[in-house]
Amino acid sequence: ALAAWLRPQLMLPARRPWPAVALLGPADADFLGLLHALGWLGVAVLPLPPVQPAAERQATCAAAARAGVRQVLCAAGAAELPCADAAGLAVLRLPPLLTAAAPPLPPGPRAPERFWPWAEQRLLILSSGTTGPRRILPLSTSQLCLNAFGSAMRLGHLPHDRWLCCLPLHHVGGLSISFRTLWAGTRMVHHEVFDAAAVASALDGGQITHVSLVPQMLERLLAVRQGGPFAPTLRVILLGGAPPSEALFRRCRELALPVACSWGMSEAASQVATTEAGDWRTAADCGPPLPMARLAAGPDGRLQVRGPLVRGGRLASADLGCLDGGGRLTVRGRADEVILSGGENIDPQEVEAVLCAHSDVAAAAVVGRPDARWGARPVAYLVAATVAGRAAAVPSDAALRAFCSARLQRFKVPDAFVWCAQLPRTELGKLRRLALGEQAQPPQPRQKGRRGINRSASARLDECVYRLQVGAQGAIGATDGVLVGDGVGRKRPDADGNGAALPQVQGLTMVGAAVDHRGAQSAAAQRHVQRLSVHLGQHLFEGRLRETVGGGIKDDAGRIGVVKTRRHGMDIGHKISHATQQRTQRQSYRARRRGASG
Repeated sequence: ALAAWLRPQLMLPARRPWPAVALLGPADADFLGLLHALGWLGVAVLPLPPVQPAAERQATCAAAARAGVRQVLCAAGAAELPCADAAGLAVLRLPPLLTAAAPPLPPGPRAPERFWPWAEQRLLILSSGTTGPRRILPLSTSQLCLNAFGSAMRLGHLPHDRWLCCLPLHHVGGLSISFRTLWAGTRMVHHEVFDAAAVASALDGGQITHVSLVPQMLERLLAVRQGGPFAPTLRVILLGGAPPSEALFRRCRELALPVACSWGMSEAASQVATTEAGDWRTAADCGPPLPMARLAAGPDGRLQVRGPLVRGGRLASADLGCLDGGGRLTVRGRADEVILSGGENIDPQEVEAVLCAHSDVAAAAVVGRPDARWGARPVAYLVAATVAGRAAAVPSDAALRAFCSARLQRFKVPDAFVWCAQLPRTELGKLRRLALGEQAQPPQPRQKGRRGINRSASARLDECVYRLQVGAQGAIGATDGVLVGDGVGRKRPDADGNGAALPQVQGLTMVGAAVDHRGAQSAAAQRHVQRLSVHLGQHLFEGRLRETVGGGIKDDAGRIGVVKTRRHGMDIGHKISHATQQRTQRQSYRARRRGASG
């Protein structure tokens, strides 16, 4: 009935394919009803966050327009959307429809259900944004259906199941619960926001069988309940978003909680690998993959997902992990978070686990900071533990350094410790490490210079090396490409303009560098070249480095190559731009004429 009422309101063309529609509003009955009514009609939906800062909302609207969205449906209670006009989006505000205060829908014929083609797009979702700007990811009917099927096979399914959802409905975690329960004919009990006391009360009521949480939510829930037993009707606590800490892992095992640890991706409609409920082995164990997924670890340690859960049947993630002989997955952090310091890899999660073992530390986050000597060095951001409701005494840097030195190799001990009231997190409680990484970068004064490599160019090159190490986002996304000085003055491209294949680089981002083959290489430039060759495994920069700029090249005296990558970040080669070839040919022609004239 809601779909029939909604159809005349939409500005849809006469013929398919219809453009996707964005949906904005509070996470209530109207939002869920509109989400499924649009699906009944056959319209793909992009759920938007109900609240966003103005700059983020503007970026989201622009991204939605690029993804083909032409209209935004604003449910009752939705915030104003002043940036829609600038993005070319039409706004349709709707009255209350399904809430308690809403009038009944006018009688009329029901809209016929459309059976979606298996490969057709059904959802557009925003990525979590923990490692950079949010991206819009498409999900097909087959991905959502097979993920729901695989989840039911792993977690169990009964007709009377009641799944408590306290996750945001614009994230894949909350949306997946909505589709699982809809297609299975079971019930979703929805909380608009996470409130630990309200969730504890619902779980103790004896009717909830499943609940989805992230580690931060589970920690708050256990703190509210103070160790009491859960109702025996609760069969599954699906834990995802991030691996649990060792302290949380031990507590759950001691309480014999029915926790199912999960690893997944937004691109795979949520779950990919999940343990059986209550199967606690290690904190990083995520169990075997779901029935419709296959997992493998690539040569660089990145996890690769194969099967119908991902578009195209194959996708490499940014997460590092390994599989044991039985196919169980162990996640070891993210490739774009690894800190490369003096040629050594530092896993931030390993350092964070050691810091959190200190009695005075409640939470820790470790990021890399550019360093002129080592390329990057770890910096720890800490939150003090509370004792009887008050913050504990903050230990000195020397005491923390000694504590870490007794448990870590020397190069893994952070160079600095920064105390803060709280760590930046998303609405799901996931750490926003990129925000800390921006704080860790020292200020870069801009100084002009025409000859040689000056202090400004050196500082910017330090930032380039740092970005290659930790995968910080630039103007081009981490899997879109990298712009580098190619240094091919001593080797010619072939007839097609292709040079030698470049080595694989993790966490690709945009880097600019100019190469000058006309002068002698300075000692400072030579040191940078040596560092780059260590980190990349090959002398990509062979000439005298000049000024680096974000998004372009200044004082270009050499050939510049663009590394082309697949979405999973594997290098497949590079080529010289046509404009650069023409410029190089003109320079060579002028040089030959000067030589002929003496």
